[in-house]
Amino acid sequence: MATQVTTAEATIRTNHEPSSTAWFWWKESRQLAPLLVMLVAVAFLALFFDLIGSSLWNFQVPHEALLLAIPGLFATGAGPLLVGQERSTRTIEWLTLLPVSPSRLAITKLLVSLVGLVVIWMFSLLLLAVTGDGSSKWSTLNPNDLLYDQQSILVWLIHSLFVLLVGFYVSWRIENQFYALLLLIGIAFSPFIAVSVTSGLLSRALLAKESGILSLIFTAIGVAVMFPLSLRAAARTLGAKPAPSLNGFEVSRSSVAAATVPEFNTQTAPVIWQSFHSAKGTWMVISVMLLVGCLGTMSTPEFGVDILSNNWLPLFVLLFAVATSWIGVCVFKHDGAAERLRFLADRGVSWKRTYLALHGFPIAMVSTLLLLFALFNLKIDHFNYDAASGMPSLLTMMFFVVTAYSVSQWASQIFRTLILSVIIAPILAWTTVGWLSSAIAMCGVPVWCVVVCALTPMLASFVMMKHYMDGRDRPWTFAVGAAAVAIIIGLPIFTMYRRIQAIPGMTPSQRTALLNEARKARSQNLRSVFVALSYSGRYSDQTMLLNAEQLIDSAKSYRYEPQVIVAPLTTQSGEPVRPAYCDSAFQFWYENFSLSQLTWESNPETWPDYAVFLDSSVTLLRSLRADHHYWSQEYADRLEIMLLDALSQEAIRAKRDSETVQKVVRSIGTPQSRAKARREAVLAQWAEAVMDPDDPSAFNFYGYFPENASGLAAWAEPRVDEAIVLALLDGIEAAKTHSASTGWLHDLHELITPTIPFEESQYGPAWRKQPVLQILTYQSRFAPGMFMGRDWEYVDPNALLVNESTVSPNADEQE
Repeated sequence: MATQVTTAEATIRTNHEPSSTAWFWWKESRQLAPLLVMLVAVAFLALFFDLIGSSLWNFQVPHEALLLAIPGLFATGAGPLLVGQERSTRTIEWLTLLPVSPSRLAITKLLVSLVGLVVIWMFSLLLLAVTGDGSSKWSTLNPNDLLYDQQSILVWLIHSLFVLLVGFYVSWRIENQFYALLLLIGIAFSPFIAVSVTSGLLSRALLAKESGILSLIFTAIGVAVMFPLSLRAAARTLGAKPAPSLNGFEVSRSSVAAATVPEFNTQTAPVIWQSFHSAKGTWMVISVMLLVGCLGTMSTPEFGVDILSNNWLPLFVLLFAVATSWIGVCVFKHDGAAERLRFLADRGVSWKRTYLALHGFPIAMVSTLLLLFALFNLKIDHFNYDAASGMPSLLTMMFFVVTAYSVSQWASQIFRTLILSVIIAPILAWTTVGWLSSAIAMCGVPVWCVVVCALTPMLASFVMMKHYMDGRDRPWTFAVGAAAVAIIIGLPIFTMYRRIQAIPGMTPSQRTALLNEARKARSQNLRSVFVALSYSGRYSDQTMLLNAEQLIDSAKSYRYEPQVIVAPLTTQSGEPVRPAYCDSAFQFWYENFSLSQLTWESNPETWPDYAVFLDSSVTLLRSLRADHHYWSQEYADRLEIMLLDALSQEAIRAKRDSETVQKVVRSIGTPQSRAKARREAVLAQWAEAVMDPDDPSAFNFYGYFPENASGLAAWAEPRVDEAIVLALLDGIEAAKTHSASTGWLHDLHELITPTIPFEESQYGPAWRKQPVLQILTYQSRFAPGMFMGRDWEYVDPNALLVNESTVSPNADEQE
């Protein structure tokens, strides 16, 4: 009776529970979760580096291209991961024994992947909506182009489904996961290849709408074809297998008996031999990819050989980059690597010796690659007009390859499956290469820091090797991995931070006091007027046909009238001086002033014209001194030097009692008045940049940051400006008291022109010995403060008119 009840209950369970595949859903979801999580992490990591690039280097990656690639990567890896993992763990034979139909198992795997694809698409679109389109020129969210744009979301959606089905098909048909992935990549581009073939058959280029529609049609056809093919391939793999024949066993046994076993003299040699012979096909594919990538890249005009068009360059570079990364992946993820490592661990083989042996053949491939590149680099011309402008140096190529290899082999140790390693490792490797390259090239990170970051993954995999061989690397792998990521990202940022902090900025109390002083000075200043010191006249198009009279009339229209230029600055008696600022067109004023002076000295009858220039210069000088822009003080210094030089000429002494000359004398400032105007201008200009740093009209002090650290310029600019302000204030005080201190000159040199030796810079002794008139036209923005503290500041203008000055305005500061 009990037996009958048990049989009835068993019958009930048989009729209901075996039809449920809820357990299978859970199993497949757990297998697929790592790929989903890693791609989400990769998306955030890419956006993080994009944020750094946009903030430091004004460079952005199109967010649409970045985020739409994430679902494509998921579709590429889902099928090989779910099916390949069954093959690698040998559970696929167990699936064939389950009382579940092969089609049900295959459809369950496919449905789990579809749910994951929907999740990753929702994540990508949400992130795209939040971050915007970056620097992309096209928008995938434009509803008008949704059906017709080849890069539209609809095409990418259907194509990701097509790639997903292709991934399952090739994984069911091909046992080797690596070969299945290669075939998947080839078939994935078939719809777009079909569009290109159609364009060739039509003998014309397709319009954007035509191309989009054809891409959509071919991709939809591919989905319709691959769905039944993938189910048929699954049924064939999961179906009953025919019993092997006796002849097959005999042939296998005879081939094993006939095989020759090589003899090894060291314990390391068999591991190296096995790591190569167990994956000869994989190494062959990688070698072909490297060969095609290298030869193709070096056959483009960018690398000095004009055989192929530069349009092929991205494809060849991609092949080379992926192949280099896969060399590192093969260290721990070639066929049967995990089982062989456990076999070696069970027999007490040293984990250090195993680690070195596993890296033996891959490092030999990398070394050979670098050697061939070095030989090719020696052969290529680097100096002619058609030289290999894009050819990197051997050290640069070594950095690229070693960093990519280091990160890839580390990633292959972290991820348990080959598919995850093959997909994620190239992304992580070349993201790291880009990050470290930008850090050293644009942020001035020292070489030792980049070397440490590049070799940190090698150290991480070495530390975890013992636990990895024993299969006890979890969860320590993630802890060591987090530390390695922190070093790779954090160490360059820390060195950047230290470099910025090394700039001598202001203390909080200094900053507050100087800002308050600047606000007080700015509140007392009137609105500045821009004075255009360039020529006025009619500018004619050179392509116009002009007769002789028109040409003469056009030439006469070009005139320089100083009284007209400074007319907006003229004020009535008792009115405050109107502040003014100018630009580098000041050189025209200097040139025409000198011409008028020389003309009067050779022809005294032209005194009225020269007097107009003197009167206008006085007006311009007062307005420049009253301005709150520091560069106005620099031009005011130049104008005072010009007027002092005019007063020192012997010819003007006959006019010393004239009103014009007396106005010139009264306009010359004193060291104390100049110091007051300069200090107010420096602080006002600095405060303007602090209060509104994004104002395009705001001046800055043009602090120098070397080209290999240009990425830090925006980050360092506030501290550099503070340091320049403090150095200028020290120089202003030294000039006011006629101090012999040169510390402020050294500080300005380090902040403005550090690449030039101090003795040869604009602040060095040799430069300051030159007469000021010889350097009058030098652009002050490249050397602020270069005229402060020179001998001209301490000349008495009245003494010049009676020839009693002991110091000439054009004398040297140092003897």
